[in-house]
Amino acid sequence: MDAEDVAQVVLMKTLRSIGSFDGRARVTSWVYRITRNASLDHQRAQRRDQRLAEKAEWLAEVRTPRLEDPLDDIEMKRTLRLIRTLLTELPMTQREVFDLVALQGLKPSEAAQLLEMNPNTLRVHLLRARRRMRKEMLAQPREKEIRGNDG
Repeated sequence: MDAEDVAQVVLMKTLRSIGSFDGRARVTSWVYRITRNASLDHQRAQRRDQRLAEKAEWLAEVRTPRLEDPLDDIEMKRTLRLIRTLLTELPMTQREVFDLVALQGLKPSEAAQLLEMNPNTLRVHLLRARRRMRKEMLAQPREKEIRGNDG
């Protein structure tokens, strides 16, 4: 599947930039460079995904403080699982930005510089990520409310 993804990217980039081909190199050399760059981009994205998966795994292993009320303890664990799940469902850019700022503690300006992104653009992605996470978390049924309605 990875090869098909890269091939599709190569085809799209080739078609998009065919007008800029100046003929100084052979067409095969030019397409090879496009293919090489697309492969490297794909590998970088996979490494980013792997690091994020490792962070999510680390979050899963983080011990939550033991709360006095067992129901509160269950709710805390449930909330952490939900956050990990929602994090993996964010679009890649929002996930990266949220990871750097919210999980790793970088300042938005530092994260923007690291990602070579305009700071205002980064803030928009962060805002969207937070809104989506909040919306999804609020949409989840609350255990206590459900239990309270049953009995």
